[in-house]
Amino acid sequence: MIDYAWLLLLAVAMGGIAQRATGMGFALAAAPLAIIAVGPFEGVLLMNLLGLPAAGLAMFLNWRNIEWNIILPMFLPCALGIWLGVSFLKEVDPAFLEVGIGFVLLLAVIITVKSPPLPSTQSLFIPASLTGLASGFLNAVASIGGPPLVVFRNLKRWPPDRFIPTIQPLLIMMSGGSLLFKTWGGSIPLPSYSLISWIVLLGALGAGLLVGELISRKLSLERTSNAITWLAILGSVATLIRGVTLLF
Repeated sequence: MIDYAWLLLLAVAMGGIAQRATGMGFALAAAPLAIIAVGPFEGVLLMNLLGLPAAGLAMFLNWRNIEWNIILPMFLPCALGIWLGVSFLKEVDPAFLEVGIGFVLLLAVIITVKSPPLPSTQSLFIPASLTGLASGFLNAVASIGGPPLVVFRNLKRWPPDRFIPTIQPLLIMMSGGSLLFKTWGGSIPLPSYSLISWIVLLGALGAGLLVGELISRKLSLERTSNAITWLAILGSVATLIRGVTLLF
């Protein structure tokens, strides 16, 4: 039963717009309203579920622009990060954890905006592996896997037209992995919506993706780059604020 259906549809549409326009930010844009509409557990789980087709479509449309040599070293560390994050949550107060994560990520994103790029002669294997590990861990703990990718993008000076397609396979893995761990053993069951409700939700997602596509055509590479960085900053701030509110 969806108590605030219109709010949930708005959340999904906003997530689609952010995902298609900037290549990331589906959960960041959609989760706050979705949590109000259906509660924290079901809302976040729904974002993981709908994040799969959102990233999947972006990957399908930009398949030829994916730089697999950069993204492949991230997959195994990302899977490990998801497992560690789920395990870590059982031992540490999530509120303290989110405060620390939000603060560190905010500093990291801001610092890397003005930091010198990685030397072109340096191997990307270790930085990419660490990025995958951090993204997987943070996605499991706080549902924000994007900021570490933005830190890596800023250090690499990765142009948006290459960064956006390349991260989609990893976003799919993070959404799928989080969904699997959360539903494993039935600890958080999938929402039992009617078929019509699922069709309407997918329609809202499609409408958001379409609007995001139109917006992306109007944005220059520089503005898209700035939007990606700001999404990472907002995600870090949101995590910090959420942790602080849980403490009190």
